[in-house]
Amino acid sequence: MVYGIKLSADNDYAATYAAVDTYEEYGLALAFAPFSISAPEVRTEYKEVRGMDGALDVSESPQGYPVYENRTIKLRLFKAVRPFMACDIDELMQLRTTFLARWQGRKVRITLPDDETHYWVGRLSVGDLETDSNFGFFDCEAVVYPYKLKNESTAVEITDLTTDWQTYTLTNERRFVVPEITIEQNTDIQMLQGALSVPPEVNLELPSGETSATFRLPDTLLIEGTNQFRAKVATAGTNSLTITYREGTF
Repeated sequence: MVYGIKLSADNDYAATYAAVDTYEEYGLALAFAPFSISAPEVRTEYKEVRGMDGALDVSESPQGYPVYENRTIKLRLFKAVRPFMACDIDELMQLRTTFLARWQGRKVRITLPDDETHYWVGRLSVGDLETDSNFGFFDCEAVVYPYKLKNESTAVEITDLTTDWQTYTLTNERRFVVPEITIEQNTDIQMLQGALSVPPEVNLELPSGETSATFRLPDTLLIEGTNQFRAKVATAGTNSLTITYREGTF
């Protein structure tokens, strides 16, 4: 079976995801080798303190989780050619020119055939055109965000809030993420666990004259796995809120 990769321009993590398949669009298939995705490398930082043995490890985020360097994806795209036909060289050169014009140096989303529910995001570089008796090919390299991200954001709508605390559950993949919380009336919310401790209660208030508002707050950080939180409204009304976040994994 022959597969391409899916590419799309990335302007914003929340942008609509519309991809081009390199095999369908250009006849360029993904080669089995060479192919590699570097492992996530932990970013470390140590502080030496006068009079103290060793050094302080301050590598983790303020919320207490490890952070990672960008990763590198290396892959080869190839196209079958008719042996010893000069016109194929012309076609390959034009194909590469077309591909370069659209993708060279762009920040892109890359979907690989092993997982079409997630994408990698990073800057793409296209290498030299090379040929042999059967194929024309060029290598590509992308420096990407450490996690591959879900194609679609996770959006959880809650419609049964009351003036008493109620508990709800959110599930999240490996990446720690701060969600967007959209309210339609004044709402209190509290995460029931965190990376370091139980976060405080947070009061979310609508700006004067507004019927909805969206917040991103460090105290609502979602960790890997199951996240419980509780919420209540100040007075009975629409009794709803929406929590939106982009999940990611290695």
